[in-house]
Amino acid sequence: MNTLVIVLIAAVVLFGAYMVYGRWLAKKWGIDPKAETPAVKYNDGKDFVPTNGWTVFSHQFSSIAGAGPVTGAIQAAALDGYQFYSGFSSVVYSSEQLQTLVHFMPQLRMKVSQWV
Repeated sequence: MNTLVIVLIAAVVLFGAYMVYGRWLAKKWGIDPKAETPAVKYNDGKDFVPTNGWTVFSHQFSSIAGAGPVTGAIQAAALDGYQFYSGFSSVVYSSEQLQTLVHFMPQLRMKVSQWV
């Protein structure tokens, strides 16, 4: 099955579930679509200002989606170390590791020879 077909089926199922579940919740909780929001009820022009629904959606979406790259990099750094995920390519990372190893090799040899 084509991947696009699977994505379209999933989108239709999720949209249908969203509509059915949303209506069920509205009936169960007794939501009144004509009720005033706090922005309308306490409109003071400063802290409470009525806003277009798409503006509110875009602010919420950007605050949720904006945290993804930050938290993803933090989680990756916690798992595998910070250098690989902080802009170093794997070639630079391996060359730095090699330089460090070559720099400390005489000291390592001395310590190992003491034990042997």
